[in-house]
Amino acid sequence: MRENRKDLEQEIQSLIAQYVEESGKVEGRDNLGEEVYRLFDNIYFPVNLHAYGRSSTSALHLLAANNEIMKLFRDGMGDDEFEDFCDMLKSMAIFCQNLITSELDVARMDLIKWTAGDTSHMQVNDLIKEKMKYQRKLKNLKEDIQLRNK
Repeated sequence: MRENRKDLEQEIQSLIAQYVEESGKVEGRDNLGEEVYRLFDNIYFPVNLHAYGRSSTSALHLLAANNEIMKLFRDGMGDDEFEDFCDMLKSMAIFCQNLITSELDVARMDLIKWTAGDTSHMQVNDLIKEKMKYQRKLKNLKEDIQLRNK
């Protein structure tokens, strides 16, 4: 049976929304919002999440390992701004890693992708895979919740 693209998109949104709602019962976290999704450049979110974290870590490593580069940045920015810059890079690296490792946060970003993002580039096979992924996640989560409530 061939599935309709619009129906698949709606089913995916519904499954992700259910997963986020059920996960919220376990993790109890607030919604991250569309701004985080947009920070990582919408359709490139999964790729940029990893890239931004790696880039931030690499920049910090470069600044720490090369005194000439550190001095160039510190002189060009000033001490306070340089420290803020390093803190920002560190925070971005930590933020990316935390987001990558939280299934609930990734699901929230996926839900934003389907409600506010552009998914026109995705093929029907990709939609079917996404639908199956969240059907499986939702089934596993409901089983986990049942086990916890026993």
